[in-house]
Amino acid sequence: MTEVDRRLTSMMRLAMALVGICFGLTNVGQVEAVPSQMSHEMSGSVQRVDQQAITILPTGASKPEAFVWNWKDTKFFRDGAPITVRSLRVGTQVQIRRSHPIFDHRPFIYRVSWKTKISH
Repeated sequence: MTEVDRRLTSMMRLAMALVGICFGLTNVGQVEAVPSQMSHEMSGSVQRVDQQAITILPTGASKPEAFVWNWKDTKFFRDGAPITVRSLRVGTQVQIRRSHPIFDHRPFIYRVSWKTKISH
């Protein structure tokens, strides 16, 4: 093996190691709806809840908006404590955080919170 071949082999190994490190630091194949530059926070009243969407009438608006959600990525909090969607009722005043996923035109809710206790 010549000196040039050894250097090329060494550089190829280094390049492959860097590629491996980069892939190890990323979540290849998993696209999650998480806070992004296109995320927004808003409040409103719950109009409808089903297995795929939550419809909310935003505060000050006259038309309700539907937001997609899922069991894995959407988190629900009542009085600051984690809870399931089953506790969310129509008419509840909520604060939501939503984002616009890159591959879907529908806004996605990743956090829904509401208070039932009066704070002093």
